[in-house]
Amino acid sequence: MLTTEGCIGRLGRVRRLMEERKWDALLLTDSRNIRHLQSVVVDPGHPVLLWIERRGTPLLATDSQQAPARAEVVPFESYSAKRVLDRPWMEAVEALAPRLKGRSAPSIGTDKEASNGLALELLGDLFPASRVRDVSPELDDLRRRRDPDEIAVLKRIAGVAEAGYVRAREVLSPGRSELEVYIEIVSAMIEKAGEPIRVGGDFATGPRSTTSGGPPIGRTLEAGDLSPYDLFPECWGYGADLCRSLTVGPPSALQQRGWEIVTAALELAESLLEPGRPAREAYETVRAFLERDPLSAGTFWHHLGHGVGMGGHENPRLVPGSHHVLRLGDVISVEPGFYNPELQGGLRIENTYWLTENGPRQLNSHPTELYLGG
Repeated sequence: MLTTEGCIGRLGRVRRLMEERKWDALLLTDSRNIRHLQSVVVDPGHPVLLWIERRGTPLLATDSQQAPARAEVVPFESYSAKRVLDRPWMEAVEALAPRLKGRSAPSIGTDKEASNGLALELLGDLFPASRVRDVSPELDDLRRRRDPDEIAVLKRIAGVAEAGYVRAREVLSPGRSELEVYIEIVSAMIEKAGEPIRVGGDFATGPRSTTSGGPPIGRTLEAGDLSPYDLFPECWGYGADLCRSLTVGPPSALQQRGWEIVTAALELAESLLEPGRPAREAYETVRAFLERDPLSAGTFWHHLGHGVGMGGHENPRLVPGSHHVLRLGDVISVEPGFYNPELQGGLRIENTYWLTENGPRQLNSHPTELYLGG
């Protein structure tokens, strides 16, 4: 899904960082870093190693059939029908080791936060006099800048989530269970993706959604229930994170007023997404706005948003204790909401934006209204 040109550009940025920090080589095992630089997708924790020097062709130890953007493949087996194979990381390390013998690398960086112990042992055996340091923070920071090929994938996976909302609006009705609606939403997202996906999210409905989220249960929906469906499907190595709050039937006047408050908060948050702004300032401004209305005051208890990319919450974090400053290239999910029990459920709306020189660009388009029926 990522382009060769995009990966080569990102590899160039990594190498410029290596020159700046005087790192002679990197040994990477975090699947996110390898996906970012080589467009090879493997599951988190699955054996994969990428060796990068300041010059020359990187070496990629992998059992994937995907062609890397720019690396020499060092193959290994993680499964065999002919021999016992129950230590796939050892297979990967032993495949790469002969290609590194005799090389000189006094300073080596590795993503220790995700590194397998066998990979670290490899460095100790082959480069006993080298300084090995953790470069995870620097690589995480580099990944904040999203390139156009990444944006194309993020827009596509956002479309997968939006297919879930289309189906949810079609099937929400009194008497259905949370689990039944969940199955419909997930089926629609898989159909849109055209292949299996990972699915996470909040599927609590009605009053239950004012205090909890997470997986569905057997609760039966009732007329007037308001439910924040927060969907984060993952596919093609990236994830979406969007939320729409939907009512079972037409919204009440109070729910409609709540929607107006949250959409105004979302518009305010979008206006604050500009490079150079402290992330905590955006949070504090929107929180202050929500505190001014008696309907929403005192019930906004979570973050305002976070970076979106390869799954999960990424930097920057829009929380009061954040030290992050917004930058060009950030992709940020923004999700104001409030949870007043008078609404018969939680109310949260979430969009995703790419920070460009021309302002924030929204990557999703599904309507925010609580109800689109007749």
